[in-house]
Amino acid sequence: MAQCRVYELTDGSVSIVYPVPENRRSSESLTDWLARAYAQTEQRMPQLQGRPFRDTDTDALPKRKRPDGKNTRDAWSFDPEKGAKIDPAKADKIK
Repeated sequence: MAQCRVYELTDGSVSIVYPVPENRRSSESLTDWLARAYAQTEQRMPQLQGRPFRDTDTDALPKRKRPDGKNTRDAWSFDPEKGAKIDPAKADKIK
């Protein structure tokens, strides 16, 4: 089960942070490693600091491809319960 953090951006879109398992130190607990990974990301990307977020399993994220093969990633928006969802209004505009 891979973890990620979904941040809500000011425009309503989302930024997904996927911690890299190889960067986990042998002495770190899962909680400590994730906290360090997310803190480092926020240092590199100050626009994420103070933004609403949801920690979730990567399997809970929406599917990137629709049955017609179009990429839905640009239609994702923040969902406080799930982390991310597909915004139907944006999905309808995918070319």
